[in-house]
Order: sequence, then C-alpha cells, then structure tokens
Amino acid sequence: MAGISGFVLPVVTVGLIRLLKGVDYIGLNKIPHFYYWIFALLFNVIATELLFRGYLFCLFKNHYGFLVSAIITTALYLAVNTEVFSAGKIYIANIVLLNILLCLAYEFSGSFVFNIIAKFTYYILSVFMLGSFTLSAEYPALVNTAFNGKPLYTGCEKGIENSIIMLCLTTAITLFLLHKKYDLIKKIKFAVNYTKNKFKSLKLKFKRDNVI
Repeated sequence: MAGISGFVLPVVTVGLIRLLKGVDYIGLNKIPHFYYWIFALLFNVIATELLFRGYLFCLFKNHYGFLVSAIITTALYLAVNTEVFSAGKIYIANIVLLNILLCLAYEFSGSFVFNIIAKFTYYILSVFMLGSFTLSAEYPALVNTAFNGKPLYTGCEKGIENSIIMLCLTTAITLFLLHKKYDLIKKIKFAVNYTKNKFKSLKLKFKRDNVI
C-alpha cells in the first residue's frame, strides 16, 4: 500500500504530461555503483523522515495538534532546503503539499515505515527514473528524459515538481485526506449556514432599529 502511494503521484503526472506530448524519453544512462546510490537515497529518506515526521512532527503534535504541527514541520523542512524558493511558485506549492501529505500519511497509518516506503518509492521514480527532483540533483538519473512542452504543465528543467498537473493532483489528494480526517464538507456547510443565519439576524436587527 505504501509503495503504491509513492508510485501513483509521479506515474499519473508523467502519464498526463506524456499524453500532452510534453516529455520525451531519450535513452538510458549508465550509472556506476548504482546500488550504492540506491542505498544513499534510502539512507537519505530514513534520516529525513526520522527527523521531520518521526521526531519533530510527533513532538509538536503533542502540544499543538495536527494542522499546526504539519505546518511547523513543513516550514522547518523549507528552512533546511532553501533552494526550493528559487524554483518557482508551483514547485514551492508542490513541496509544501508533499510534506503535508507525508504528515497525513503518518497520521493515518501510524507507521513510520509507511512513510519511508512511500517516500522512497516516490524518490526512486522521480530522482532515478526521471532525474526530476531538484532537491536531489546530486543523484544521477537512470532514464534520460526531456520535458519540452509548455513549462506550466511539464515543469521543464525543474521536472514534474514544477508542473501544474502535479499541483492539481497533490491538492486533490491533500483535500481528500483532510476531509477524511476532519469531515471538511460538514464543517464548510456548517460555516456557510452559520454565516447565513448570522447575516439574517443582523438584517432583522437592522430593520427593527430603523423602524424604531
């Protein structure tokens, strides 16, 4: 299940970009010591997840609840990876949502292992198979790809993390999981009805005051 979660987002994004003829596969690259790179990537994933979700998120959640903890953890991640801010607004939004999704994944699964498998699967596809993830630019790409369509939906040199297609997908998944956690539709309806009733009562009060 965790592997599928990390698999779906990059595959669906690239599939849609491919349908729009925005990506070409040029060939395969030879990567010396390929298994060492895989191990390095796995170690990277374990270390970052242990720090951000395993420790910081849990620490803040004990005091501030889920949403505040997810926001603080994401902000700290961005503070460590400042190169995100030079990659564009869509890229920043995707990185923020991916971090919140990882917090949600940990919240629902209750398993640190789930996050590691999901993130490692995503990295394998995005970093090694596509050479896409800019934050991991030091890792070599197995598949030589060229994102050459409109930058808005292909992401071009920044890859799928700078694609509006991926942003739509991450937004939809995030909203779905937040709704599942907080029952957002009921709360939105309650807020709308509360606002309407408040407005009606103020309107009636205004009419009575004018009559008097």
